[in-house]
Parts: sequence; C-alpha cells; structure tokens
Amino acid sequence: GTEVTALVKFEGRSEERELSFEYGDLIKITKIIAKDPQWALGELRGKQGYLLLKYVKSKTITMPWFHDNITREQAEFLLKDLSEGSYLMRESTHYPGDFTLCLKSDVKIENYHIKLLNKKFTIDDEHLFNNLIELVEFYTKNDHLACLLKYPIKFVKKREASDYQALLDCLWIDESAVKLGREIGIGEFGAVYRGSYKETDVAIKKIKDRTTVDEFLKEAFVMSTLSHPNLVKLIGVVKHYIPNSEKFEISLVTEFMPKGSLLDYLTSRGRNILTKKELLEFVIHICDAMSYLEEKGIVHRDLAASNVLISKDDIAKVSDFGLAKKIMDDNRSNSGRIRIKWTAPEAIKEKLYSNKSDMWSFGILLWEIFSYGRVPYPKIPVSEVLSQIEHGYQMEKPDGCPDEIYLLMKETWHYDRTLRPTFSQTLKNLHKIKAKILES
Repeated sequence: GTEVTALVKFEGRSEERELSFEYGDLIKITKIIAKDPQWALGELRGKQGYLLLKYVKSKTITMPWFHDNITREQAEFLLKDLSEGSYLMRESTHYPGDFTLCLKSDVKIENYHIKLLNKKFTIDDEHLFNNLIELVEFYTKNDHLACLLKYPIKFVKKREASDYQALLDCLWIDESAVKLGREIGIGEFGAVYRGSYKETDVAIKKIKDRTTVDEFLKEAFVMSTLSHPNLVKLIGVVKHYIPNSEKFEISLVTEFMPKGSLLDYLTSRGRNILTKKELLEFVIHICDAMSYLEEKGIVHRDLAASNVLISKDDIAKVSDFGLAKKIMDDNRSNSGRIRIKWTAPEAIKEKLYSNKSDMWSFGILLWEIFSYGRVPYPKIPVSEVLSQIEHGYQMEKPDGCPDEIYLLMKETWHYDRTLRPTFSQTLKNLHKIKAKILES
C-alpha cells in the first residue's frame, strides 16, 4: 500500500473503527473506500482503522528526505560529495522495521540507528519522538549528533545510485538538434567545441571516458537543479550511440561564454587595461556563485581562474561546479593532476573537501585576479608548496592589491579550516570593500 504522513493529531472513535494517529505518523493506506473515496482503510503500528484522506499527505511531500529501502552503499554514494550537514533517512537493512539516519559530517558519513523504544523513535535512548518528522526537526536545531542536520537530500521516484537516467529525461537533447562547430579547447574531461542549439551559440563538452557515464549523468542532474546568474548554465545532455553497440558517449551542452576563461582574460589584458573596480566586480560575481553553492550544500573542489568563464557582457560565471569531483576521484593515487597550488592542505592530505576547502581555493583565485593571472606561489616548486604552507608560509600581497583584499586572502588561508570565513560572510565583506574603494 501507499505510505502517507499524518498532517494533524487525530483521536479515532473506536466504535467507528477509526484510526488514531499523531502528527507526522507514517500510515500505510491499504484500501480506498469505493463508496466514499474521501475515506480509506489504513494501518499504523499493527492496528487497522478508517481515516479521512484530508488529514494525510503523500510521504514524498511531508518527508522529502525519506528514501525508502535504499542500501547503505547507495545512501553513501548520494552523500559522499555533498557538504557537512547533508542527510537522508532510509529503512534499516540490519533491523527490519527500524530506520537509519545517514548524515555527512566533515570527516565521514555517519549512519545512526533509529529504533522504537516504548512506541517512540530514538537514536540515543534519551531523546524520544512520536514520529520521524519530530526526530528530524529536533536534530536540525540541536547539536547532539556529529553535526546539525542542514541539507535534506530529497527522494526522487525511481532514483537508484547507479542509474540516474530516469532523472535526466527532461535533460536529453536530440543529437540531430545540436550542430558541432570548431574545437575551442581541451578540458579535463575531453574536447570542448563551439556549436549551436536552436539557433543559439552553445559550448559542447565531450566526455571522453565511457566508464564514467553514470557519474556524469548524476553530476548533470545536480547541475540542472542549480540556477544562478554567476554559474554557467547547463542546457542539456546529448547521447551519442556507438555504432553496432548499445553503449553511448555523452556531451554536456552549456551556455557559450565568448570571452573565454578569466585566466586568459586577465593575462591578455593586464593591469594597463583592467581597473581594480573591474577586478573587484569579477570577485563579487564569483563569491556570489560560491555563496549559492554553499547554501545548496555543494562543494566545487576545483575553483581557479581557469574554471571561471566570462560572458559577452563581462559577467564572470563559475564553471565545472558539478564535475570537479570526478577529476579528484580519478586522482586518488595520482596527486600530480590535482591542482596542488589551489587546493587546501586538508584536501591534499586527507581528501577532506568542503565549502571551507573551496574558500581556501577562492583565496588563491583572489591572488590570481589581483596579480593579473600569474601562477600562484611563484618560484616555489609544486612539490614544496604543502611543506611551505605547513611551516606557515603565505603568499605576499600582489602589486597594487588593496590592503582589504589582501587581508581577505589571508583569512581564507587559515590552516585550521574552521577559522576560514563562509562565502556568505565574505560576500557581505566584499560589498563593503567595494563601497569603500568607490568612495576613495
């Protein structure tokens, strides 16, 4: 039967065989009454009874974080690249009838066993709840677990950790609708082409590694759920079938950014053309996008001037925000391709990626911008960068860089990631700095 959630507390009349329930109770609907469809027969805690359907709502609406009977491995797949505080709930694999709360902390994914004690739900035998909604609401406000519950991972019907095709139906673009133009660059994932779709210029990124198609489909889905003026927009996904095979390659179709990467923009124009005000505008655009990703619980992992693109109207947009993790996953044993000079020490050493490691990279990006595209840590070999950082080294202020911006850089480079600011705090700070610079 369908499971629904009670929207109110209801005391049923036993003589009418009505079901009693608490707000948030999960009720199994076993039968809709044909003679009077506003009534149904439901089951709760082993008891059956009648209930009015206006008192309940679909579980996916009231408990969007509930993922039914997915496995621990599937749950951890969904959570592994999200921010601290991301969570979902599933049915317990080892204890039938119980539940598991899966929570991403800053170190690992915690799996908390939720059991029934005296007909109440509990994790620790101390805090007892009438239902799962009450339990989740409590832990969003009270820090008794590894961290607060912050970002619910919403259940999508038919979602499976290894197959995201069902989620991407609305994203598929017919291959014949996309015209491929000239190659404009080589990315980490394959060649990038200029092309057109519905008479609009687009960028087409071909994914060269066939073995990672499932991964990229998941990332494309994440990208499709995001919308911000300073994020490069994903338009859709093209499937290229391989002749005489059921296998296929994919390309991501994104908006076209005619002025190329911020890195090329900086190095080709230099300090004689670009003013501090223009540089600060780029910084604010990027920070605004990163603040949005932070709010959504998404970690970029590869923020650098080469991953920021410039529109025809000189708007900076963060790119590859849904795809960066794949490079990192491919390089667990090959640190040579990870951008050591942009990556936070805890991410290099322990693979601990978070919005705080993104903030470190943002500080390096600030340095790139105000040094007009120079490579960070000049004259220091890549192999020595981490050792220098661990000994307290920080890059010097770029020539002509405002003191307030350099102070901001230094805040992002705290070795202890908990001391680094958030993107939302930094964005407010940048607007104050901009006002001050404009006044002077």
